[in-house]
Amino acid sequence: KVLATLPDLEMKDRVRLITDTFHDTLPISYKKKIAIFNQTLALDNEIESVSTHEQGAKTGLNGFLIWPFLQYIETYGLDDFDTSFKGMYEMTKRFTAEFAIRPFLQCDDKYVFRVLEQWKKDPDKHVRRLCSEGIRPILPWGLKVKSLEQTLPRNIKMLEYLRDDSSQYVRTSVANHLKDISAIDTGLMLSTCKSWNQGNVSKERQWVIRRASQNLLKKGHPEALRLHGYHTSSKIELEKFTLSNNKVKEGGKLTLTCTIKNHGLKDQKVLIDYVIGYLKKDGSISPKPFRLRDTQLLAGNQLLIVKDIHFKRVTTRKHYKGEHTVAIQINGKKSQQLPFVLI
Repeated sequence: KVLATLPDLEMKDRVRLITDTFHDTLPISYKKKIAIFNQTLALDNEIESVSTHEQGAKTGLNGFLIWPFLQYIETYGLDDFDTSFKGMYEMTKRFTAEFAIRPFLQCDDKYVFRVLEQWKKDPDKHVRRLCSEGIRPILPWGLKVKSLEQTLPRNIKMLEYLRDDSSQYVRTSVANHLKDISAIDTGLMLSTCKSWNQGNVSKERQWVIRRASQNLLKKGHPEALRLHGYHTSSKIELEKFTLSNNKVKEGGKLTLTCTIKNHGLKDQKVLIDYVIGYLKKDGSISPKPFRLRDTQLLAGNQLLIVKDIHFKRVTTRKHYKGEHTVAIQINGKKSQQLPFVLI
């Protein structure tokens, strides 16, 4: 019956159906169920060489096949934290417990942080990553946990420990976690990045700081730009800015051409975006920046950029007919907008 139903369901609905079937058809205690789940997992010495997102193990289960087990813990495990965390510890090595841990944070965040304080020292990179990813304040598709937004310094303390982790997988989570914090408390995120940027900073940590700053840089945030060496200068000028047409059809394209010159006597780091003002259904304009160039512009030199802007139909954005705009943003400073009409 379950197998016949699965093809018609979306991924998460499939996971929930399997989870509920476990609950309805295994008349044993929660402890015993988690023990059985753990017995089906691939061996530690094999999972090191296979992806946590594929079922590539021969000695047991790993990858997406673990998700129903974790969903079971998420749904039915809140009455037995100790057993649930023993299960998540093993399962996150083979998939990820970042979603399963969220209800436990909501129920008793202090307990969870006590556990994570131990797990952050674990030899397994997947366990260490969970110590950052599981407590992200804005985890995509994850349960929102209000207490995380209210105790951000506690999160920063965890990230401090993990920022120079030997695994890129863990460091990427640290960067994305900091990016979340930038949307909630920009000042805290920037002060953290500044303190991390002092002294002899490794390339790996520089990468973390840069990735964490992505959204602020796109928005042209002055302090974030200065942190990364981009400065507003009257010597950097947009000398030419044109569009190939002032009208475009859905599925068509416009060609943007611009020339930027450094009139100063010193080389300058320049971060160049084009910002499209998309017309929304209610008639307002929604600006969206896109990267054009991140480069060093030598003194006296100029930079010619030619870029095709496509208006393909996409599922993530609906285009509305009418007047849109485009501007050039150089180190956070926007040029005059050029209008064009989507017909």
